[in-house]
Amino acid sequence: MTQPASIDDIPGLFLRLLDRDEALVREMTEQGGDIKEKGAVWYFSLPSFFAVLQNLYPAFARVRYPAFRKALFASPVNQALMDVGWQVGLSESYGKVDQNIYCLRPVDPE
Repeated sequence: MTQPASIDDIPGLFLRLLDRDEALVREMTEQGGDIKEKGAVWYFSLPSFFAVLQNLYPAFARVRYPAFRKALFASPVNQALMDVGWQVGLSESYGKVDQNIYCLRPVDPE
């Protein structure tokens, strides 16, 4: 799988995680901190996820965190993930976007 070329590739990053991209899974697992995988669900804060991306992909090494966060919230990440039955959602709210814990999880059946 090719590396993301720019910050616009955010939806693809989550699809990489679902595809068990070896480098991304290893970096997420080794990062520790608040990034955890429980079953098939990934839990993470945005700052920790961004730190992994900066370590792994040259396109993200040049991006500042506020620009990443803005691009993430403007991206069609959940639309792309819905096609494969997944979503990024809020797992734990601490009242601040950067402190909240998010998760990559299967879409809840209705």
